[in-house]
Amino acid sequence: MIAIEGFVLEHWEQLEYFQNKQDFHQVSEQFIKRVARVAERNKSKLIKEIHEREDVLNLLRKARANELTLDEKEHMRLELIQMMKTLPTFVIISLPQKFLTLPILLKILPRNLFAEGVR
Repeated sequence: MIAIEGFVLEHWEQLEYFQNKQDFHQVSEQFIKRVARVAERNKSKLIKEIHEREDVLNLLRKARANELTLDEKEHMRLELIQMMKTLPTFVIISLPQKFLTLPILLKILPRNLFAEGVR
């Protein structure tokens, strides 16, 4: 289901049939919930990934005190997607890159992941 929903979200503009039958918000919320459950189950692996990526760790520390620049936000978004791709579930499933903005990624990842990862 994650793969199908991700494909639909990535190609929403080209799928006129779904535009008429499904609400984008409904599909995206279902996708976010499924991916969030996978991320929660793999929280320890994600924390390990954060600690192995010094640039992400530094950006997380900076974000706690200051607003990140657009370039920093985009770098963090791409790094978080790469971290998620290390999880076995996402090795074979293509994550919808255009859909996964930084705010959506922050909804998907476990809430206390960054608190534990930024020590």
